[in-house]
Amino acid sequence: MQRLMIEGFARNGLLAAIATFGATALPAEEMPAAFPEEVGMSSELLVRIGAAMQRHIDSGEIQGAVTAVARRGKVVHFEAHGLMDVDRGRAMRTDAIFRMASSSKPVLGVAAMMLIEEGLLHPTDEVAAYLPQFGEMQVAVLKQPADRDISPGFVTGKPPPEHRLVPAQRAITIHDLLTHTSGLDSYGLGSAVAVLPEAGPGATMASRVPLYADMPLDFQPGTRWGYSPRLGHDVVARVIEIISRLPYDEFVRTRIFEPLGMTDTHFNLPPEKESRRVVIHGLDTKAKGWDNRPATSRPRAGSPAPPPTSCASSRCWPTAAPCSGSAFYARGPSRSCPAIRSTSSTRRMGSSRAGGSAIPWQWSWIRPPRTAPAAAGPLAGAERS
Repeated sequence: MQRLMIEGFARNGLLAAIATFGATALPAEEMPAAFPEEVGMSSELLVRIGAAMQRHIDSGEIQGAVTAVARRGKVVHFEAHGLMDVDRGRAMRTDAIFRMASSSKPVLGVAAMMLIEEGLLHPTDEVAAYLPQFGEMQVAVLKQPADRDISPGFVTGKPPPEHRLVPAQRAITIHDLLTHTSGLDSYGLGSAVAVLPEAGPGATMASRVPLYADMPLDFQPGTRWGYSPRLGHDVVARVIEIISRLPYDEFVRTRIFEPLGMTDTHFNLPPEKESRRVVIHGLDTKAKGWDNRPATSRPRAGSPAPPPTSCASSRCWPTAAPCSGSAFYARGPSRSCPAIRSTSSTRRMGSSRAGGSAIPWQWSWIRPPRTAPAAAGPLAGAERS
């Protein structure tokens, strides 16, 4: 069965890199080319891809795209469309490098699952076991009524409603953070009244993440699903650093990117590759912080990656087939790492939030094990303060 993955952006005049493919055994950059009919596909139908992309470009939905289709280990379509730099009129290249944005979050999920598979981490581990600052969290609730603790699902506007703080009923776990059920930075009342800690220039994950523990939670841990686009995954990344004794960017580079041949995927794009970077038109990159080189490699910040890498990585994520000789995790239950997702978390992903709209954030969770691997916890000498 073929599947579709979009890396980058496909709305608001931005851009998209799209890869469609069947089960394959080689990274995209090593796949041989073939005529579509050789692998049971239609040249006539594949031509429609270019026309479809052009319609999106002409309508202003996207500025450009790179599309790829592979089947049975052979590439049958690989084309660039539109512009990679609108202001300079530069045509899109097939080796253009796109910003992954939140598509970098599944990379964090893979990193966490690798440590779970190795018995060094477990979804039920309390975050405070690795970062003691998270040991006594508080939850923001409405000041009135005083006899009921009410945490609004979504809070916008200034000033926020009057609030009070109550103790968290239980500790935040790794599972909570990976499934967006921790209550940390989830657009609720706690987020509205909190001041995002400023760690200062040159801050690292080690100096920044403990400050998040001073922020009140939006709801009691594990009781609700609330997308945590910024801080929740930063905390998991810091835990990965503590366990592996490697900076997060080094961990994903040496354990994921390099073994998969994702040599063009970086947190900070090297100067020699700058000419391949797609300049996103119509987006306030300063507000996003995308015009600066971050001092800290953070999983929610996004990494630049080219379409061939997108094709290779998106093939590897769901298949459990060997990628460049390395299999990272399985589609379904495996011996020690079957499934990491609770049914309650899944239900919450499509539940109503402010305004009654259902938001299906299906990409924002990963799968944890039903059966525990070897007992896991902080390694000897892991950071405790």
